[in-house]
Amino acid sequence: MAGQKAGKLDVLDKDLMQVYKLATESDDFAQFLRDPSIPKSQKSAALQEVLNDAKVSDITKNFFMVLAENNRLNLFDKIMGTFGELMAAARGQVTCTITSAEVLGKKDLEDIKMGLKNMLKKGESLLIRQKVEPEIVGGIIVQIADKYIDLSIRTRVKKIEQLILETV
Repeated sequence: MAGQKAGKLDVLDKDLMQVYKLATESDDFAQFLRDPSIPKSQKSAALQEVLNDAKVSDITKNFFMVLAENNRLNLFDKIMGTFGELMAAARGQVTCTITSAEVLGKKDLEDIKMGLKNMLKKGESLLIRQKVEPEIVGGIIVQIADKYIDLSIRTRVKKIEQLILETV
């Protein structure tokens, strides 16, 4: 909210991605963020140095200091996930998860994207994430906003089995 009020959401996004990249590339830094045994004062001082070296904004520094003070640095991965969703919403992006039994090709993804465009409001765009779950056998499962469309073979087989059992 502080980033939005200051009109610096893009700066905050860049800063957080920079720190997240550091945490994913450095096992020591990732462990430091998760370790609850490090005293708050030590953690805050070390984190302040890291953030100064990274040249992040004051809003980002303040955010991390609040996390450190409240022993919440271990939640950084979850925070990044939620922040990513909020940033996508601020950009007018609607997240769509497409689950298939195999990796879909570019043409298949484009065809699905074209079919889903009519579900979007004016000014929105699709942010497609692909998941592979061989258990669905074939077909796709699409989750967009609060809508869930299951066109998988696994679900069709279950429905047929259920119909057969009901008629017996």
